[in-house]
Amino acid sequence: MYNYGWMSVLALFCYTFLLMAFVAAKKSRLIYSFMGLLFTMILWTGGSYFMRLQLWPSMEFWFHISILGLAFLLFTFLNFILEFIGRKRSKSRVIWFTVLLVLFLVNIKTEIFLAPPEAVKIPGMTRMAFVYDFQWTVVILFAIFVLMIAQILAVIWRGAQNDRLVARQLTPIIIGIFILFLGHVLLTVPFFRGFPTDILAGVINAYCLFYALYRKHLFKLTLLVSKANCYIIGAVMVLLIAYNSIQPMEEFFEEKFSLSSSKVIMVISTIVLVMTILFYWLLRKFFSQLFIREEIIQSENLKEFSHAVSKSLHVREILQELVDVIQKTVDVNKIYICIENEQGNYEMIHSASPLDKKSFSMKRDHPIVEYLKKSEGCLLMKDFRRTVAYRSMWEEEKQQLSAWKIECLVALKDEEDLVGIVMLSEKPKRAPYTYDDINFLISVDSVSSIAVKNSKLYEKAYEEARRDELTGLLNRKCFVETLREQTSKLGEKSLALVILNVDDFKLYNQLYGNQEGDAALQRIAQIIRASVGENGFVARYSGKEFAIILPEYDIYSAKNLTENICRQVKNLNAKTDNYALKMLTLSCGICAIPYTASTMDELIYNADMAVYHVKHTGKNAILIYSAGEVENQNSGGEAGRSGYKDSAYSEYASTIYALTAAIDTK
Repeated sequence: MYNYGWMSVLALFCYTFLLMAFVAAKKSRLIYSFMGLLFTMILWTGGSYFMRLQLWPSMEFWFHISILGLAFLLFTFLNFILEFIGRKRSKSRVIWFTVLLVLFLVNIKTEIFLAPPEAVKIPGMTRMAFVYDFQWTVVILFAIFVLMIAQILAVIWRGAQNDRLVARQLTPIIIGIFILFLGHVLLTVPFFRGFPTDILAGVINAYCLFYALYRKHLFKLTLLVSKANCYIIGAVMVLLIAYNSIQPMEEFFEEKFSLSSSKVIMVISTIVLVMTILFYWLLRKFFSQLFIREEIIQSENLKEFSHAVSKSLHVREILQELVDVIQKTVDVNKIYICIENEQGNYEMIHSASPLDKKSFSMKRDHPIVEYLKKSEGCLLMKDFRRTVAYRSMWEEEKQQLSAWKIECLVALKDEEDLVGIVMLSEKPKRAPYTYDDINFLISVDSVSSIAVKNSKLYEKAYEEARRDELTGLLNRKCFVETLREQTSKLGEKSLALVILNVDDFKLYNQLYGNQEGDAALQRIAQIIRASVGENGFVARYSGKEFAIILPEYDIYSAKNLTENICRQVKNLNAKTDNYALKMLTLSCGICAIPYTASTMDELIYNADMAVYHVKHTGKNAILIYSAGEVENQNSGGEAGRSGYKDSAYSEYASTIYALTAAIDTK
C-alpha cells in the first residue's frame, strides 16, 4: 500500500470514534441516519483494509464486507439528507434499499457484478498487489450509483430552493460531497498515484457532516470526552507511538544496558503501560478543564433554579428566577419575556431591567408565535431571518427586535402549549450561542414553562376565590382583607369608604325577574368600576350592596365620586324605557378615616349606619356620616344629605304601591 496503510487505520479510527461518540447522544431520526452512514463507512474502509491484510476468516469475506459498505454508502447518505431537510416520508428509500440488498445478495452468490481481487506478489517486495478483473456487468452498479447520486443532488437542490435556512445548513454537506468527489478524481492523477485520496476525502466528508449536525445543535461536544472515548484516544495514540518507537527502544536498551530480549520486552511493556495511563490522565484533565467544568456549573445552576421555582406560585417571582439563572449561566445582558394572556396573545410582562418598556406584544397568529409552536427548543435569529415567517413580519416589529439586538428566541412550551416566549439579546463581544448554551436554555425553560403554567392556574384560582362570580368585583372576604391592608399601609393618611345600596331591589326582581336583576347589578358594577378606575378598590359588599375603598381620599372627594356614580345610574334608567315601572336608584353612605372614624371596624360600622339612615329617610340619596346625624335619625334634617330625591319616586309612587299590594295579595 506504498506505506500509506496508516491512512486506512486513521480513517477507520475516525469513523469508529464518531460512531461511539453518538452512541451516548440523545437519539433522533437524524442522529440515527448519521450513525448509519458512519457504520457503512466503517464497513467500507475496514473491509478494504482487512482484505489487504488478508486477515481471518478470508480475503473474500472482507471483500464482500467492503462491497456491502460501499453499496449502502450512497443509500445511507441519501437517507441522511432526507432526514436533514425534514422529509420523513419517501418511498425512494424503500425502493433503493430493496434494489441494493438484492444486488448484494446476488453478487455474493454469483459474483456476477464484481468478483474478489486476485492477490499477486510483487517481485522483490514483501507487499501484495490486488488485481481486479472487471466485467461489463459492473456498469449496472455504476448506473445505479449515478442515479442515486442524481437523486441526492436533486433533494439538496429542492431543499435549498424552498428554504434559505436549509440552504445555509446544507453548505457543509455540499462541501463534503465536493471533497469526496475530488478525492476519487485525484486517484487518476499520476502525482497522487498510490496515495489513498479517496479514503482521506471520506474522512473529511464525515467531519463535514459532523459539523453540519453541530451547527444544527443536535448534540454536545462533551459527548466526545466521555471516559470510554478518552480510553480509546489514549490507547490509539500510545499504539501509534509504540509502533514507531519499539524497534529504536529495543536497540537502545540492548546496546546501552546489555539487557536480554526478555528483559527488554518487560521494560518496553512497562513503558507502554505508563504511557497509556499518562495519556489517559492528561486527556481527562484537559477535557475536564475544557468542557466538563462548564457542564457542572450549568447543572448546579439548573438544580438551584428548579429548587427556587418549586417554592413559588407567583409568575413574577418565577420569571425573575428565570432571568437570574440565564444571566448567570449564559452571560447575556438583555432578556425579555412575553407570557400568554387570557385572549391567547403574548404580552411582555417581565425583563432583565425594570426600566425597560414593556409595551411589546404579539398576537396568537404572529409569525414568531406560529413558528415557535411548530418548532422545538430554541430559535436563533440569524436562522429565523432566512425564513418566510420572518419576511411576513411588520417592518416596525423587525426594527424593534433589531433595536433590542435579539439573537435567540426560546419557547416556553409545556407539551403542545406555548406558555410564553423568552427573547435574549446578543452575548458580549458578539459571541455565538453554543450548543451547551441552547441545551441549558431548553432545560431551564422546560422547568420554568411548567412552573409558569402552574402558577397561572394558581393565580387564576386565587383570583376567582377573591372575586364575585356575577360582577367580577372583589367579594366581601377580599374586601375586608383589602381594607385592613390599606388602613395599615396608610397609617395617618386619609382613607374613605363608600357603601352603595340598590333601592327596592327585591321589588325590581319581582317586577322583571331575577335574570334582569342580575343584569342590573352587572351594569351598576361596570359603572362603579369604570368610575373608580385605578384610584381605589370596588367590592360587592352583599347581595344588592357595593363598597368602594378610596385610599388618600377625603370626605368631599369621595362625595364627588359617589355623585358621579349616581348620575350615571340615573342615565342608565333613561336608556331602559321598558323598565320605567321601577327605576334603579342608590342609597349611599360615606365615612372616612381619620375624620369620622379611627379604626377599620368603626369605619365600616359608620358607613353602614349612614346607609341605614338614608334608607329610613326616603332613599335615593348620599349621606356623609356624622355623629349628630345618626343620633338624631327622627329629626328629619337634611344636613349632610345630597339632593338626589328627584321626581321619580313621587311620579311612580302610586304605581309602585299598587303593584306591591298586588304582589303581596297574590
